[in-house]
Amino acid sequence: MRVGASGRRAGTRKGWKDVEGKVAAERDGATATSVQEKSGSPATGQPTVLVLDDDRDLSTLVTYILEAEGYRVRTAPDGRQGLEAIEREMPSLILLDMKMPVMDGWTFAREFRARYDARVPIVVLTAAEDAMKRARDVGAVDWVGKPFDLDVLIDVVGRYVGSSGG
Repeated sequence: MRVGASGRRAGTRKGWKDVEGKVAAERDGATATSVQEKSGSPATGQPTVLVLDDDRDLSTLVTYILEAEGYRVRTAPDGRQGLEAIEREMPSLILLDMKMPVMDGWTFAREFRARYDARVPIVVLTAAEDAMKRARDVGAVDWVGKPFDLDVLIDVVGRYVGSSGG
């Protein structure tokens, strides 16, 4: 099942059925900061995924999906805020949109690699037709095209982070 603007998923995985209402509630009543703050504590030992995307609905959807799978999730709407989040905690994986305001994905990846000698895998999330080229341009290990299949996203995260055990 592919996910587009509606955020619906017909099947279930680990007990969640339909995140559309959660995404709508988040959009209607919360800020992007609250999405970041509610995601958990660094002491949990869970792998952390940093989602860099200026589409708040998509970031919220990905947060719910990955949290349901047992991952901790942090979000940032642009590369600058993503780098600030990394100063606080190094993620296990970065899901990176390429076209964002303030600092785009290309600039983020360049700055991230220059600042940190971390071997954190980057997976590009993009609607571009040349997704594979964009992933190569920033040294990403993989890419997921938008709209994406929820199971594909979960599988890609698991491939590069390992099982969350959640």
